[in-house]
Amino acid sequence: SDLDDAVTSNAWCQSNGIMTGGEYLKIWVASLFQKPTEHLPYLFFFSEEENTGKSSFHQALSLLMTKGYVDGKTALTSQGGFTGELESAILCYVEELDLSKNRDARSRIKEWVTSKYVSVHKKGQTPYQIRNCLHFVQTANSLTFCPVFPGDTRITVCYVKPLEEEIPEARFYKKKKKEASDFLGSIMAIEIPHPDGRLAIPVVESQEKKSVSRSNMSAIEAFIDEECIKRDGCLVRFSEFHEKFSQWLDPEEVANWSKIRVGRELPRAFPKGRNMSDGSNFYVGNLTFNASENPKDPTPWRLHDGKLTR
Repeated sequence: SDLDDAVTSNAWCQSNGIMTGGEYLKIWVASLFQKPTEHLPYLFFFSEEENTGKSSFHQALSLLMTKGYVDGKTALTSQGGFTGELESAILCYVEELDLSKNRDARSRIKEWVTSKYVSVHKKGQTPYQIRNCLHFVQTANSLTFCPVFPGDTRITVCYVKPLEEEIPEARFYKKKKKEASDFLGSIMAIEIPHPDGRLAIPVVESQEKKSVSRSNMSAIEAFIDEECIKRDGCLVRFSEFHEKFSQWLDPEEVANWSKIRVGRELPRAFPKGRNMSDGSNFYVGNLTFNASENPKDPTPWRLHDGKLTR
């Protein structure tokens, strides 16, 4: 139910009659079984409370499979890049693991959610490519454990609310087993709407996802998001940008953000360089502080040999 609002505000869901978070997840499951080579959003379920049933989603789906249900933790975090368990994987689960600061995990999630092929590397053997059928479900007690950053288009974040009534595990398992064949029949009969992008169903933006992506912003990203207007073709003098950024920062943080650091950590979409028509000053491209500014040429600025070009 936490996804209800995100689903109702998503144009693709609305145009295809998907009205609730439950319907969205059922379409996700239907695509998993009907079209395993299609890409799907990386699902992240979290709740700070214990025993809310975060893992029950992927555990229930495992009852419908004879193989292909694997723990994806090692493959995502292996420093040696060993991914042998992915050879026949279709549904990968990751439980109670903080991936937010693991660069290998972040880059692999980014690649494996959308790539056509994936490399299988078993220890002592030569890596080889297979068709990518990977679909991920991560569960955790902390919202911060998932590597969600501003602009993410791969991850759907869902808060799992506390149970209204707990069903004992043994009885719950028996109920799932009894329901399995009927559920499988129902999802195989679902007509999956045509996708509107590279994923079979779109990522939906819950409030929790917006919150965690905001918390994962750097200070510069947050400043640009709050105080600047992102507009291709615009230019701001770097000295003005740094001055306004310093005023925006907490006073105790100002000393930590020299001009050199700010220039180094500017997001790539907002390059810093000299303007061809003004070689004496540095500028930041593709943003402005003036809402009424509309450049004659809206082509994005890019950096080439230290100079801003289009």
